[in-house]
Amino acid sequence: MKENKDRFLVKLWRNLHSMKLGIILLMIIGLLSIIGTVIPQENPLKYYETNYSQIVYEIIKAFSLYKVYDSWWFIALISVLALNLILCSIKRFNQVFNLVT
Repeated sequence: MKENKDRFLVKLWRNLHSMKLGIILLMIIGLLSIIGTVIPQENPLKYYETNYSQIVYEIIKAFSLYKVYDSWWFIALISVLALNLILCSIKRFNQVFNLVT
């Protein structure tokens, strides 16, 4: 059991400081920002119920697409991206420092 946990933590660490994850996160955040731009933000739910079909309204409501930039999942993605950028910078600091000096 401990070995599985250790393997999981090693994989998590590798992925958290990978450039690939950073690029994927940027693409996801970009797509979600497009959705947040296309769907009017911060209106009452009644606005979406009257201006969109019932299915689209339910999707907007279920995923908080009426407040994309304030939703917990968008803030979590931004936080993971920030952590990824910090870890990538730390990981590559020695390489850049050696090139400069």
